[in-house]
Amino acid sequence: MADAEFLRGAIYKRFDSEVVRAFLAPFDPLPILRGHVRRVAETAADLQRRGLEIGVADLWIAAAALEHGVPVVTRNSDHFNRVAGLQVLGYKLPPPTGSPQ
Repeated sequence: MADAEFLRGAIYKRFDSEVVRAFLAPFDPLPILRGHVRRVAETAADLQRRGLEIGVADLWIAAAALEHGVPVVTRNSDHFNRVAGLQVLGYKLPPPTGSPQ
């Protein structure tokens, strides 16, 4: 799920596929398991009660990270920081070559 979410953004922003592949190489994506369903539901309900909803893909990514006890590495820290107990590591990519700064 996280790979798909990352790739969607990279394709949308037209990042070079080799740069994207090199960036993703050191990461071992977590599997999305049936047991994560409850964590997704609990997290979605908590966020909804607090008026801080996030997208479905982000819910699955957060649930997997919480279940495995690992941080989420993301450019979208604002969404993930809404999830109680989730460790979030933000990053930024440099602008594509030739784009204005």
